[in-house]
Amino acid sequence: MFSSPTDNPTDGNYAAGPAIAITKWFMIGLGVRMILMLIIHFSGVEESMRLTKDAFFYDQIGAEIAEYYSSEGATAWPERVKGYVDFGWENFIGVMYYVFGRDQLIIKLACVVIGALVPLLHCRTALIVTNDTRIALTVMIISVFFPTQVYYSALMVRDSIAAFSVSLLFLGLAQFIRKTTPFWWITFLTAFVLLIGLRSYLATVIAVVIPLSFLATAFVCRGGRGRLIAGTFIIGVAVFGVTVLAPALVGELDLQFTDLNYINKVRTKMNHGSGAMYADGTVTQVGSDLFDTVSSFVVGLYFFFFSVNPSQLTSVRQIMALPEVVLVAVGTYYCIRGGWVLWKERRDIILPLAIPTLVMTLGYSAATTNGGPLMRWRMQLLGVYLIVAATGVVASVRQKQSIRFQYDVQNNKVV
Repeated sequence: MFSSPTDNPTDGNYAAGPAIAITKWFMIGLGVRMILMLIIHFSGVEESMRLTKDAFFYDQIGAEIAEYYSSEGATAWPERVKGYVDFGWENFIGVMYYVFGRDQLIIKLACVVIGALVPLLHCRTALIVTNDTRIALTVMIISVFFPTQVYYSALMVRDSIAAFSVSLLFLGLAQFIRKTTPFWWITFLTAFVLLIGLRSYLATVIAVVIPLSFLATAFVCRGGRGRLIAGTFIIGVAVFGVTVLAPALVGELDLQFTDLNYINKVRTKMNHGSGAMYADGTVTQVGSDLFDTVSSFVVGLYFFFFSVNPSQLTSVRQIMALPEVVLVAVGTYYCIRGGWVLWKERRDIILPLAIPTLVMTLGYSAATTNGGPLMRWRMQLLGVYLIVAATGVVASVRQKQSIRFQYDVQNNKVV
């Protein structure tokens, strides 16, 4: 099903055509995000429509940090910012404001550029996983225009850089598994450090799940066991080293998410506003009984992928989400086919990426009762789902082309 390895840029025989196409789509994605950001910024709709409260919150925190630096500590440091773990975005804004002045446009430009790089990471990962330029380009085109990817890249929030970090981490894993570069660990560690500063609970989950996914893949697949087990050992030693050498850091990494009581408190707290999943206020509890637990996962998974509450379709925000819902629904069909193809032909490389993606999907679905955050968090895991869906799309197209070719040959038609 997949194209010849000579189409893969990792083997040195990469043709100029696909590279030019990838560059073109990157520039288109950058332009689309830049135009939307400038419209939102200069039209004032961000404030008049209150598109996101987080942007104004980050702006205020960043200004306080910049003032603290400017006054050489004479002014108060913002109480909310406690170090760098989980507060990397606030610190970044504060430093930028200190250097360039309090100008949101500078931060938004950074968000646009980082957001435009995400499809590029998705494309590169797809090339390594599938060895197929058509699949990689399909992934990039969808990612370039994926609504939430575009929208949140135009706002001064950390979602685009969080998506960048997770995408970079998966690229590092793919590089390691396929031996495309001896410097895969630089990619992986950079992504891991970014996640510690942005969403520490993700770093915690990844530190545990990735070694387990390597072991599971080594058990399922006959080939490449030694390399996967070695990867498990390397990452396991690194996690142990952090635990021994930096216990204060480990204490800050949201380990309370392993506590069901804490998760249920979060579920109850987040069930408010227009994105609330449980309109009557009665939130199911994970772990209380089998029905409630299963119900919590099912409802969470629905909102993770589809976002729209059928009982609130009169809301402007719900209507705005409909195009993406249609895109996800169509993608789900192709994910089934693409997943089967990858399982048959690329399971040794897709499993170490798919297992952490599925674990984080389930974790988000279980811990959240608000569709708004789930829509934003879905961006982080979009890359792997796009690779699977694009594989299904290309497989369907090639099957139709093959059937048409056979029909033309049988009827003596010129192909």
